Amino acid sequence: LIAADDNHHVQILDYEINGECAAGTGSFFDQQAERLKYSVIEAAEAASTSKRSAAIAGRCSVFAKSDMIHAQQRGYSPPEVLKGLCEAVVRNYKGSISKGKKIVPQTAFIGGLASNQAFPDLFRQHFSFSQDDFLVPPYPAWMGAAGAALHQANSKQSIQKTFNVNTVVKKSKKTFPTTTPLSLKKVHRLDSI
Repeated sequence: LIAADDNHHVQILDYEINGECAAGTGSFFDQQAERLKYSVIEAAEAASTSKRSAAIAGRCSVFAKSDMIHAQQRGYSPPEVLKGLCEAVVRNYKGSISKGKKIVPQTAFIGGLASNQAFPDLFRQHFSFSQDDFLVPPYPAWMGAAGAALHQANSKQSIQKTFNVNTVVKKSKKTFPTTTPLSLKKVHRLDSI
């Protein structure tokens, strides 16, 4: 959760992150989808088209996984279990991360989970937002990185005035170890699959 205000430039007014538990995170959703033999994209479609959902705990990943197993034993289908998990993630967000904070229109949903259509729909429902009040920008998984790059580009001059990296490097006699740059050969963007 990042609260921002646009006064000639974007400022972060407040922020909140998930606690130590993996419940409520995109990676936990991905792991559980894989456990149910679904790709991330298939899990998103299955969860968003399911008519009913299993009751899944959202504050603890151990309890959530246990609830998912019990739901399957009670006869819930994998799409119903996945929809229950989506609802648990949204309830966890509303009850833990945004607790006590005003979530007001216009709100942008960024990060990997925003690509899963079940999540934007459930967030709109739980926060009573219209389609126009709760936006999912193109390429939501990369918005944080794009924002950081834009912020750096806009503040580069002020940083160079206060801390000139070239001067520090010239004064230092030390050499620093480096590694081979990372390769993107095996990276697949989710929207290109």
